Amino acid sequence: MPIIESEFTRYFENLLSSYDIVSALPQLKVIAPFHKETVFNRSSAFTLDGEIASKLCTGGAYRSFEGSSKEAKNITSILSNFIFEDRYKESFVFTTNKAWSDWFFDIAWDFTWIVFDEHKSRLWLVCITDTD
Repeated sequence: MPIIESEFTRYFENLLSSYDIVSALPQLKVIAPFHKETVFNRSSAFTLDGEIASKLCTGGAYRSFEGSSKEAKNITSILSNFIFEDRYKESFVFTTNKAWSDWFFDIAWDFTWIVFDEHKSRLWLVCITDTD
């Protein structure tokens, strides 16, 4: 994984268009190079559940989460606990709100989180989109 932020775009483009990702997730319709300038920013394992809960509560074009904010946070906390297994310091999180593949609708509700679990050598890819 690159250390310099200017290298993130090329790294993530190569990663997400790799044979393993493309063949495992054909529904993402990955095409390299990415459609537009896609910038991945560092985030934090400590805040992933809150970031996803926020998007869940905000909802999409016509619908919002029907539960309470607390329920959204509880759901995303379960996801976060499953991903990190209490190893928050050993994981790296990156995010973008750009439509980097044809799966996204290229509207305001496109988000991607990539989590690298350094300890278990795992990659988690969480993508959401909606259309109006």
